Amino acid sequence: MRTYAQYGPKNPFNNVLSEAEINALTAQDLVNLLKDLFNYRHQVIYYGPKTLAEIKPILEKAHSLPAAYKAYPAKTNFSKVNMDKPQVLFANYEMVQAEIDWVRNTDVYDPKLAPTVSVFNNYFGFGGFTCIVVQTLRESKALAYATSAYYAPPGKKGEPYTMQAYIQTQADKFKEAVEGMNELLNDLPESEVFLTAAKTAIKNGIETDRTKGYDIVASYLNAQLRGVDYDDRKWTYEQAPGIDYAALKTFHSTNISKKPYTICVLGSDKRLKMEDLKAFGELKVMSLEELFGY
Repeated sequence: MRTYAQYGPKNPFNNVLSEAEINALTAQDLVNLLKDLFNYRHQVIYYGPKTLAEIKPILEKAHSLPAAYKAYPAKTNFSKVNMDKPQVLFANYEMVQAEIDWVRNTDVYDPKLAPTVSVFNNYFGFGGFTCIVVQTLRESKALAYATSAYYAPPGKKGEPYTMQAYIQTQADKFKEAVEGMNELLNDLPESEVFLTAAKTAIKNGIETDRTKGYDIVASYLNAQLRGVDYDDRKWTYEQAPGIDYAALKTFHSTNISKKPYTICVLGSDKRLKMEDLKAFGELKVMSLEELFGY
């Protein structure tokens, strides 16, 4: 449902083979796919002690290339949808609890926002027990078994961020749980204690984290996809200490507060009231075929 909320009916999750296509596949079809992979243009990445001049002849001998590369198959593009009105997606599943996700696609990725996003996530909903969402909804109000919230950066340049929030709660607390999260999404509480904890967690995490081995290459390639030519952890480490509550409040007001969200609900229709779901947006009851693609 989260993927459906982000991308709509045609999305990366349900982009699968039909039952007829699966039944028509043979083992040889799959083997041929593997054998054909190197006939397409590709990268060979090496991490180790040898220089390029030393490793190149070894690779050329061990990894033969075709005289001409095949054209790539047509690419399937998935675009994140614009949330212009409150919506509720409901999938019926026989369970005692209810699981609720808030999804909203926001602005296009901006690498300069990395420090603010990092501090906000640790302060608001992704900082363990020392964050606003957990302390308010789980510890103080006892509305959640588990809860979190996260302003998620995309993996590629030009794609939007997605604001996501989550609550696992008792079915009879559904309405209060949604109202509680909505309140936090619309009005950011101020806590100097949590803000200090968020900055400390970021500082300690960067200082103790080690990128080594092949992870160095992977980090570089991931940065390229985002259009970044530097290690944004350094930028975050330098800038995060200077981010105050006013900066977070502005970020929250601009990107999160009083915006239409798609709320995804997984639960039992015997325990949840449809009128409660309809109170938070236009209700769409999802079928398994819509969600899974078959």
